[in-house]
Amino acid sequence: MIYEYNHVIQLQSIEGLPRPSEDPKWLVEYFKDNTKVKDGSILLDIGCGNGIISLLLAKAYPKCHIHGIDIQENLLKQAKSNAKLNKLNNCTFERVDILKADLIEQYDHVLTNPPYHRIDKGFISTSNHKNVAHGMCLDDMQKWLETAQNLMAKNGTLTFIHHMQHLDDFKTLLKPYNHHIQPIKTNPNKPAKRVLVHVFSA
Repeated sequence: MIYEYNHVIQLQSIEGLPRPSEDPKWLVEYFKDNTKVKDGSILLDIGCGNGIISLLLAKAYPKCHIHGIDIQENLLKQAKSNAKLNKLNNCTFERVDILKADLIEQYDHVLTNPPYHRIDKGFISTSNHKNVAHGMCLDDMQKWLETAQNLMAKNGTLTFIHHMQHLDDFKTLLKPYNHHIQPIKTNPNKPAKRVLVHVFSA
């Protein structure tokens, strides 16, 4: 089944998995509002999954190239199919384990929705997909962010979204970097559940 996401792109449903949340939409909208992207820029989507963030970026920046990486082959296959479905030729997808690969490339902008749900605190799911997509310990999260930071070109940016409950962990990891933190308030009467973090060069 094909459905529309954020009134911008079409996606194929993945059997056995719920439709994506608004996190990709919030991340890309924040990035667009807070980042100057030059034509010809190369953007990296770490943990791209079925390609939602990459496709939203490819649609928004047709004169840039978006490279999505993920560890799950089935989701990468879906991402490639979704790119064809939306007739987007300015994005590519590759299988990479961000925690093990020795990456040396430099990207103008890096975006990610990290799979950090404190597996060291007992997070576990009956879904193998969720264990891969959401289970990560604090040490791995630190390596994830350090790798993302190292992949930024000079004057580049790193933008990511995550749960507000993990903000204290992120603050510790982000101390060495210039950054801005923006909570997402979807209801003025309730505390924010998500937070956007924008890391930039000095």
